[in-house]
Formats: sequence, structure tokens, C-alpha cells
Amino acid sequence: MEHKTFDIAPALVALAPSDSLSGITDLSVSGAKPEGTRQIDKVRALVIEDQLIIGKDFPDGVEVVFQEQIKKIEKIEKQWHLLTSTGKIVAVAKDKNCACGTRLKSWNPYGSYVRLTQD
Repeated sequence: MEHKTFDIAPALVALAPSDSLSGITDLSVSGAKPEGTRQIDKVRALVIEDQLIIGKDFPDGVEVVFQEQIKKIEKIEKQWHLLTSTGKIVAVAKDKNCACGTRLKSWNPYGSYVRLTQD
């Protein structure tokens, strides 16, 4: 399955549990969210092939904090909406803050990309 790709840094991300919403576009990075939703900011979110990868800057460098295969992806206005293979619903948007001082933009996730398999 071919997916649209994006690479957003800094990004705001909302991660909702499976079956918490009726559709993937019902989740937004701002506003009300269903119970169990996790909000993370000052991250880099990108899609490589069929994988969503989210990296966050820590004192020892950028680490991948979330990686899953994508089943569905849609873009509405300035937000990306994704459904992962485990049923999680994800919303991603550009963070208006600069994330100055982080290593997100200089981090190279492409060199260490390892494809996840279901095997």
C-alpha cells in the first residue's frame, strides 16, 4: 500500500486508543479528546514507506518514542490523520513553537530505519 509521506518538526501529536472514536478524522491535536488519549509535543513525526515514526529529543539525543505500521492516512487542512495496524488513531500537526535548542531537525531517522514486520 502506497502512503503519502510527511516529515514534520516540530510537531504536535495526539494518540488515541483503538475504538475510541468513530473515524480517524475525529481526533485533533487541539480541543477535546477521548479518555486515554496521549498528547506529545516538541517531537518529529514522519512517515517512511508504511511506518509512522515519532522521535523526541532527550538529554542523550533523539529517541524513537513511537513507531507503528500505517493502515490509513488522510490530510485535512493542516492536520494529518492516521490509523495504525493496531487500531490507534493519530493526529499530527505542525507545532507553531520553534523547538529551538532541540536536535529534532538534525536527527537523521532515515539512516537507521528498520522495517517492522508482522512475522
